[in-house]
Amino acid sequence: MNDDFRISDSMPIAALSVKQFRELFVINPPNESEKRTILNKEECSELTGYSVYTINKLICDKQIPYYKNRSKVFFRRNEIEDWMMSNRVETAKEYVDRKDDELIQRKGGR
Repeated sequence: MNDDFRISDSMPIAALSVKQFRELFVINPPNESEKRTILNKEECSELTGYSVYTINKLICDKQIPYYKNRSKVFFRRNEIEDWMMSNRVETAKEYVDRKDDELIQRKGGR
């Protein structure tokens, strides 16, 4: 088989030789941290962008959802993602609309 054989996005996987398939895994190994649902502090730090020190501070202040098994601390990926998205800031339009509604209700409607 020709070593200059190019693999394209449109090529079916069945058309690859075993050698080409193995080379793909060497070039692009599966990312295990994306598949994991239970995270340790380092993985939580990577997911959130916070340092491990900040993660520890959030744990001490009970501001982040976590689980503790003896001395080990774990996090659920979906809970951390929900926690990161929990403090949505309203847009200027949403703020104005909310204030308009409050004013209308205070005055007894139009």
